[in-house]
Amino acid sequence: MNPIIRIFVILSSVLVASIASAADYPAPIEGDFTIRDFKFQSGEKLPELRLHYRTLGKPEKDAQGKTTNAVLIMHGTTGSGAQFIRLAKRRPRYWAE
Repeated sequence: MNPIIRIFVILSSVLVASIASAADYPAPIEGDFTIRDFKFQSGEKLPELRLHYRTLGKPEKDAQGKTTNAVLIMHGTTGSGAQFIRLAKRRPRYWAE
């Protein structure tokens, strides 16, 4: 294949991929879920365990009331989880302004 055509095809592919991946997500909603008197399997206890979460969109439920469109993504304890939600036309917080 001609090198100029090859470069054009590669650049076109990158452009199309960047446009296709920039989905227009709704703004995330954040909240905390608190579990009181949490007991580990080992027997150790925490008076309060707080889990922070983010949601996108609205839950859809079936006839039994079960949510059918949820995805749970868990990560380590030191991050915010914000890296899992990429909002279109926004820079990540760590980018310098």
